[in-house]
Amino acid sequence: FNVQVAKDFAPDLPLLMVDGRRLLQALLNTIRNGAQAMPEGGVLAVSTRVRRTEGSIVRLEIEICDSGVGIPAKALSQVFDPFFSTKIRGSGLGLAVTLRIIRDHGGDIDVFSDEGQGTTFIMHLPLQRAPQEPPAPYPPDGSSAGDSESSTHNATALPNETASPDAS
Repeated sequence: FNVQVAKDFAPDLPLLMVDGRRLLQALLNTIRNGAQAMPEGGVLAVSTRVRRTEGSIVRLEIEICDSGVGIPAKALSQVFDPFFSTKIRGSGLGLAVTLRIIRDHGGDIDVFSDEGQGTTFIMHLPLQRAPQEPPAPYPPDGSSAGDSESSTHNATALPNETASPDAS
């Protein structure tokens, strides 16, 4: 590949408590996809920044942008789906694994793509959360936590997100 890499890393990045191997895997999966999306060469830009969002949450943003072939609009909503790929030899697991790793770290990924113009992935990782109210006593009705009939378990399924670029 005749790919030029442009780096723009924020100088004041705080240390993160992350699983370094897994985060590296997520970054390499995304960078590899970007490089493969530029068979004739191009520019792969990697940048970082710290951003304050609503509710006093501070996030680290890692942006990976390629000047490749882009992702068709109809495929954009599927790029994080396991086994979905826009590549002939793609397994369709790279971006699914990447999304899981980022979500396991409390983050999320946005993807933007223009067919023929390239794709941008922005990984958002939390750095600081606003103070929250103390948790309610468990269980809320005051019954014994060992009483399985009165214990409450809250489970929330993560929505199947569909905003990503170059599918693996």
